[in-house]
Amino acid sequence: VFTDDLQAVIKKEQVIDIEITEQLSDKSRMHIDKYIHTHLKIRFNNKKVFENTRSHKIVIDSTENTTEIFYQFKHKVPKKVTMENTLFSGFFNDQKNLLIFTCKNTQEAFKFDRRYTKEEFSLR
Repeated sequence: VFTDDLQAVIKKEQVIDIEITEQLSDKSRMHIDKYIHTHLKIRFNNKKVFENTRSHKIVIDSTENTTEIFYQFKHKVPKKVTMENTLFSGFFNDQKNLLIFTCKNTQEAFKFDRRYTKEEFSLR
């Protein structure tokens, strides 16, 4: 995501200014995670698995003004995965989100937008 867009959407929703730099503070990470968890829901076999997961890695490129956010959690390989993604959709009318889901030897990419916010698929 563009770093300034992430800062702006967090300021709008959480009414707080955060600083996103290469030396990311715990407070800024907490606000980023809170925003992501509010707008990205992941369920395995209809059970929530993602909420309150701390970001595994955040990569900030100040030259490109981008922030990449990675989450990782351990779970048995599910039969069914459901994802709901409304990241930035209330902020930009033409927002498109690419989510890359990796599980064992399977990697899938999904594109979400304002109208297409939910994806369900099977892994087994």
